Amino acid sequence: MADFMKKATGTWQDGLMLLLGIWLFFSPWILGFAGIQLAFWNALLFGVILAGLSIAVITEFHDWEEWVDLAVGVWLVVSPWVLGFAAFAAAADAAAYAATMTFVATGVVTLALAAWSLRHHHAAHAA
Repeated sequence: MADFMKKATGTWQDGLMLLLGIWLFFSPWILGFAGIQLAFWNALLFGVILAGLSIAVITEFHDWEEWVDLAVGVWLVVSPWVLGFAAFAAAADAAAYAATMTFVATGVVTLALAAWSLRHHHAAHAA
């Protein structure tokens, strides 16, 4: 456990990605959009995926995990429109707006952290 914590804090991008996955998982209850079924299940599923990938990366880094994180980040950004609850956000539905902003913000941060982590690991191995 101590080794995991050392790795999690040593690669702060991956530790932050783990927290982001946990946040996404609990966000429907925290922000009140658990009643929007597609947003609810999207948050649960991709929160678990982000957290699981983060644990895998912290345990042993592989490029493919970060590439999957990039794909998840893209999905999170576009999912409110693909799944259709962003339309409710435009109609001043507070829960749909919270869901849309959560997915877009989490997606953008996921993209940035995954790209940063890939760059960091490749730079470390090149040196």
